[in-house]
Amino acid sequence: IFAREETAAEFLQNYLPVEVAGLLDWDSLESTRDSFVDKELQEYFSDLLFRADLKDGSPGCVYILFEHKSYQERLTAFHLLRYMVKIWERSLEMKEELGFPVIIPLVLYHGKRGWRYGSNFRALFHYPMEMGSFIPDFQYVLWDASRYSDEEIKGHVVLRVALLLLKYIFREDLRDRAPEIIGLLRELSGKRSGLEYIETVLRYLISAAPE
Repeated sequence: IFAREETAAEFLQNYLPVEVAGLLDWDSLESTRDSFVDKELQEYFSDLLFRADLKDGSPGCVYILFEHKSYQERLTAFHLLRYMVKIWERSLEMKEELGFPVIIPLVLYHGKRGWRYGSNFRALFHYPMEMGSFIPDFQYVLWDASRYSDEEIKGHVVLRVALLLLKYIFREDLRDRAPEIIGLLRELSGKRSGLEYIETVLRYLISAAPE
């Protein structure tokens, strides 16, 4: 579902910082993960990678890197950094003359408990304040399902269903909530895409939900 550019764009417009979302040309958003995956790089790459141009027509582009987590991972920022370096290495190979592209890392988390680790790379270090200037740093955007009520989960039906399922998939009340969540797809019942989404949802429930 999130691999679909229209769904990814809707999610990002709702959950990226407003000032950042306002800089991007959403009509230009495209999935680029496949163009980066080869035998050498395949093991490094995360779930989804998108590319977008800047709204004001400035040279250069922005990559949005999705990382999906269903469990706590202290080294998430480190793993993201590895992916980011590989993207920058590829930009060197392509001889891009505008400098490195900006990469916005985004972690989509829906574990049983709220995320307890920092959302920046520097949090992995323990160091005297005087050494801070030698420590590289970046921030990632964290979407933590546990921090949102059902009413706060935004988007049209497909995105809302996907996010609600992520929120409840490991919870004991999934059995009670699933019929209502799936019922939201009635709006798509007359469309071929609606049947595809229903099939995707059911496959996810069967494969991911606790027995």
